[in-house]
Amino acid sequence: CRTGKYGLNCSESCSPNCRGSDNACNHEDGTCTNGCEDGYYGDRCDTECAAGKYGAGCEQTCSVHCAGSPDTCNHVTGHCDQGCEPGYQLQKCDEICNLTTYGQNCSENCSDTCVNKNCHHVTGQCRCPPGFQGEECDQQCPTGKYGLNCSESCSSNCRGSDNGCNHEDGTCTNGCEDGYRGDRCDTECEAGSYGAGCEQTCSVHCAESPDTCNHVTGDCDGGCKPGYQLKKCDQTVGSEGGGGGDSIIPAVIGAVVAVVVITAIIVGFIIWRRRKNRSDEKQEAEEGVSSNGEARNLSQTYAVPELCEDKRNSKHKKVSLKFSKTLPAKVNDGG
Repeated sequence: CRTGKYGLNCSESCSPNCRGSDNACNHEDGTCTNGCEDGYYGDRCDTECAAGKYGAGCEQTCSVHCAGSPDTCNHVTGHCDQGCEPGYQLQKCDEICNLTTYGQNCSENCSDTCVNKNCHHVTGQCRCPPGFQGEECDQQCPTGKYGLNCSESCSSNCRGSDNGCNHEDGTCTNGCEDGYRGDRCDTECEAGSYGAGCEQTCSVHCAESPDTCNHVTGDCDGGCKPGYQLKKCDQTVGSEGGGGGDSIIPAVIGAVVAVVVITAIIVGFIIWRRRKNRSDEKQEAEEGVSSNGEARNLSQTYAVPELCEDKRNSKHKKVSLKFSKTLPAKVNDGG
């Protein structure tokens, strides 16, 4: 079939909602070759978007501020065909009235008695300029708040425990926490940068690329390239076969020194203990002698039969061993 036709005897025409100037479709079943124009869906693009949806692939949602209900927006453009609710404007009713107007289609002007002629976009009630509150608009927003009616919160990335910011525009008073930038500190550091003011550069040894480092700490989230270590991949690994690397050598030396010191302490203690025991024994002996005034020499002769073979005359000999020991006199005779 020629372009724009399909089916039996090429008698069917492709849907005018097929995307493209020629509304091209499959020559057999009529399926749109390039998809559907905005506001339509289906293989042949012959079905409008469901109520409340519009645009390419019918994936966008109508504004909730369309007059009547969101179901009234145009299925192609998203325009609110019946206008907007009070306080909203533009074709899609997705923007509030400016500070000095309010009401249906933002057609009403705020009262001259309002400060700077500012009023609520729906009711027209006078309201304070950004950064102030109270009946007379003479009170600044509390710490951590800013903007119109003090309804906005300062960024959690503002430096300081209170996340302080300017009460009018939300600019962070003390700058940004590490890893963030911008007046309101609402933007992360660009890829490849990190830290305070995003002024530090990620290591070129991060795995894959420097863009993978953490925007706050600079740690390489994807690990390190071969040969590098630590969280920021800024230290080389010890050479292969070098006994575990330069970082291990100090640890080994420290361990050896510790063993030597501990051994010396133990040996010193043993020597001291032996000397002390000898000193104590000597002192006890001296105390025993002085208490009695004399020491007795106890001598006994013990006959120990011992058979000795004299290779010359093969006679037996009886050997007497005499033991002599000086003991304190206080030892009794039967001891």
